[in-house]
Amino acid sequence: MKSIKLLGIFLLITASLLNTSCSKKEADNHPNAPQLPPKASFIMDYSFSKADTAHAKGYAHFGYSAINVLFWNVVLTGNLAIPVAAFSESFNHEPEYIGNLEWVWSYDVTVINQVYHANLHGTLVGTDVEWKMYLSKEGAYTDFLWYEGVMDSTYQEAEWLIYQSPEEPALFLTVNYLNDLENGEQSIRYTKAEEIITEESYIEHGNRVDVDMDRYYTIYLQDGDKLTEIEWNYAAGNGHVRDEVHFGDQEWHCWDEQRRDIECP
Repeated sequence: MKSIKLLGIFLLITASLLNTSCSKKEADNHPNAPQLPPKASFIMDYSFSKADTAHAKGYAHFGYSAINVLFWNVVLTGNLAIPVAAFSESFNHEPEYIGNLEWVWSYDVTVINQVYHANLHGTLVGTDVEWKMYLSKEGAYTDFLWYEGVMDSTYQEAEWLIYQSPEEPALFLTVNYLNDLENGEQSIRYTKAEEIITEESYIEHGNRVDVDMDRYYTIYLQDGDKLTEIEWNYAAGNGHVRDEVHFGDQEWHCWDEQRRDIECP
């Protein structure tokens, strides 16, 4: 009987040691954490709309272009301030492996004097990485899924779903990102801002290579079937805009390097 008891104790100790060893082995041998998605896959550049000539006389073509971009910036900024700040802060922290090919970046982020706790989860799923950002605010909400997305392993394509707020958790925005590593072209599109901008409306920003007008915005408002195309030379500053609803024609309307209205070449 004593031998049986000793054998049982031995087996329990052995099983415990094996379990500890396996857990340690998994922790030591897990794959490297996925690289965080580039900021360009999530955050659109609105700097084009900040020029001080947007409302000046003689700058109507550039001004109209800038106002259209600014409109989207204003509409989206309030709802995106917290998720954008939380995403940007993730680059200052290291992840922890939690098993099953999943890592979590945990940290606090301050937005307009309010502190939020962020848990950004990255999980390897086949050749893709799935991302989920949970945000908490003490006394208000816990682990609200503010956005989620999928990025391919080559970091050339991503799609994000951004939700409006803990109080109104409906889908607010879809973000689509493309990055052609072969030719260097990139684009990011925001689609469907609830309530203020109707469904299927979008703004897309990107760069092109080997062309004079190497930067662009394409803006579509479903209400009124209104398409605005803006192109400009990033280095020089000259550009043009086309909008049949606004200008009453399908022609380009140009500005020079000082953003003054000119006849198109």
